[in-house]
Amino acid sequence: MTEERNMEDWNITDERFIVFLDIMGFKDFVARKSHKEVYDMMVRLSGSKSYINRAFTKVEVPEYKDKELYTASFSDSIILFSKDKSSESLDMIAASTAYILHDSMLNDIPMKGAIALGTISVNKEQQIYFGQPLIDAYLLQDEVNYYGIVAHNSIDSYLHTLDPELPAAKLFFEVKTPMKAGKITHRNIDWFYFLGSYKNSLTEEKREKLHYYLDSLKTLVSGAPRKYIDNTLEIFEAAYR
Repeated sequence: MTEERNMEDWNITDERFIVFLDIMGFKDFVARKSHKEVYDMMVRLSGSKSYINRAFTKVEVPEYKDKELYTASFSDSIILFSKDKSSESLDMIAASTAYILHDSMLNDIPMKGAIALGTISVNKEQQIYFGQPLIDAYLLQDEVNYYGIVAHNSIDSYLHTLDPELPAAKLFFEVKTPMKAGKITHRNIDWFYFLGSYKNSLTEEKREKLHYYLDSLKTLVSGAPRKYIDNTLEIFEAAYR
């Protein structure tokens, strides 16, 4: 499943942002649900990204007018590519990813992932997606041990060049992050933003909604997978303390 928008004005090979998302428990989900239910879920998740994409294109700011994202889905993986490496493209891909994660949690479909930056070839016609950032994002997401999106060091380098007051910079927080090797300081995309009122950061409202989502997930998993639930609560408290 791929995004249908016209990409004729894209450079096939360019520096761009990439997000690699892994749908947690996908094999069990497929086993429990019908083929149609799984397909509808994938369509819904893609629609979440499209919602943000459309929202940005409606913004009356010239810098966003020609920005867009491209999505590719493979079984339990969703990959988002930006058109270029502008701060507006980072803002768009980070916000879209945050919204996708929020929407997936709302539907009891937990996800984890990573975002990276670098030279990537995106050939829609021949379905070729290649570049070191794709490998970087894939390997980093495999280390992530909570429901969230961790930033690769290529994103750290990029953010150091940005004005911290730009929207793109504000979509990240930095805390000791649960990874398979232990807690390691990383930047993360703030998907918790969408848990509460969008015009402010009502922490208690966000906390209550997060507990609601995670309590629902507890009815689906036991044992080791619940560590992701505990870690997600822990990183929320660290980010919003």
